[in-house]
Amino acid sequence: MSSLEPGQEAAWIPDPHRLRVEVSKIKDYLLNLDHVEGYGKAKFFRGVGFSEGTIDEMVEAFRGHAANNKIAQIFEHPYGVKTVIECFMETPAGKPFCIRSVWNDHLDGKPPRIVTAVPLQPQQLEGPT
Repeated sequence: MSSLEPGQEAAWIPDPHRLRVEVSKIKDYLLNLDHVEGYGKAKFFRGVGFSEGTIDEMVEAFRGHAANNKIAQIFEHPYGVKTVIECFMETPAGKPFCIRSVWNDHLDGKPPRIVTAVPLQPQQLEGPT
């Protein structure tokens, strides 16, 4: 998988079907109502129908989100390159919701892995006025 570089925003992430979404990231963080930082995310993702029983579906929803939405931002950091993807993700609720997912490429030859995901409100997409 080739690494993306800053300036390639509005491109599509390569090979989204290969993106790494660890079950532990979903169970221990994105669906964990007891996680200090993940509580709001867990409340959202559970509210749109994801649960411990739909982890495989959630993994595929994140990959689909990356496949169906252009890159919003790419930036380098000390651990590699982060890629931000924004907008619609399919959910078990039967309605797509707008989220921001962040993927990290450690530049180790492995596909990027999900770092976090958060719901977006419409005003967050529009930017400052």
